[in-house]
Amino acid sequence: MSWKTRSSMKYWCRAGRARCAVVLGLTGLAASMQGCIAGEIRDSLAEVNESLARTNANLDLVISSLDLRLTRLEPIEESLLSIDAQLYGIDESLDHLDNHLASLRRTLQNIDSTIPFLKLSDDEEVEGEEGDEAPSAGSDEEEVASAEPPNPN
Repeated sequence: MSWKTRSSMKYWCRAGRARCAVVLGLTGLAASMQGCIAGEIRDSLAEVNESLARTNANLDLVISSLDLRLTRLEPIEESLLSIDAQLYGIDESLDHLDNHLASLRRTLQNIDSTIPFLKLSDDEEVEGEEGDEAPSAGSDEEEVASAEPPNPN
């Protein structure tokens, strides 16, 4: 070995020793500090885990309660749907009845306007009782029916 090799080896050994000392010192410092910080972190994580376990248990209770309530709501929903279908049928029947009664009222008004002495409808009494309400659609039809037809010439 040449003296250059020996001197460079001595340099690296001295630098290596210094590096080793620094690394060992930092490791020792980190090890002493790490115990405190790591212990606090470990304790905090344990508390968080316990809290999450309680929350998870509470959520399981809530989910089971909601499932129970949903099973109770299913028959109610079916009942409401059947009632809705029945009401729809009744609504259609009432619409037909309204149309029929309106047609009957127009027929009676036409008979009254054609034969005034018969007086089949009680329009005067109904209008007198209603007071300030707007005239019914039948009165407009009477005016149209009594108007003279236009001259075709």
